[in-house]
Amino acid sequence: MTGAIRHWEPGRRERLERRARAAGLLILRLGFGLTLALQHGWGKASSFLAGSTGFPDPLGLGARPSLGLAALGELTGLAVALGLLTRPAAGLAAFTMAVAFFVHHAGDPLGERELALAYLLAFSTLVLTGAGRWSLDGWWRVRASRDARPADGAARAASRRAAGEA
Repeated sequence: MTGAIRHWEPGRRERLERRARAAGLLILRLGFGLTLALQHGWGKASSFLAGSTGFPDPLGLGARPSLGLAALGELTGLAVALGLLTRPAAGLAAFTMAVAFFVHHAGDPLGERELALAYLLAFSTLVLTGAGRWSLDGWWRVRASRDARPADGAARAASRRAAGEA
């Protein structure tokens, strides 16, 4: 397929690659973010709101604070899925999964820890890459760049005059 793409008009390959990157990050965000939030975070949040105290305390904070922090760390998957404040939300989810993998399940066989590792790797990747173009973060970034530049020549000239340029 690479050979066929090489013969397209200039810029088409780059546009296709940008869309493929955006689609890949969207799939990663939706898959891992929604699964973490709905399969794990929702149950922990419900237990926390019901007053549960029967939860492991891997960091020595107490069972209830640990449950609340784990629920928060897993519910950030919703923000990740939307692409909303993706890097901090993915960072919190990655930290939660690091505690699960390296502390809480440290003595378990890898087969029982691999899901936490998969989440840790996925959310760490999103911390590094960001949400991508097809996200709320991407939408705000495009909107901010449009708002930052004047729309036409008259507006650019007015902007330069206001800034003291001739």
